[in-house]
Amino acid sequence: GLKVIVVAWLVEITLLMISVVFRVSQEDQVLKSTFRGEWEKWAKAVRYRLIPGIY
Repeated sequence: GLKVIVVAWLVEITLLMISVVFRVSQEDQVLKSTFRGEWEKWAKAVRYRLIPGIY
């Protein structure tokens, strides 16, 4: 019972994190092509995409 719930929760969280990372990469590509030079300056100033100090 509880073991199945915990495993299902861990799988769900893992899939969610993978999809968020994929989405961030897609958004970066769109922003880069839309804003070009402005995006380049912003990307250099903001080191992390999602979680400060980690990613």
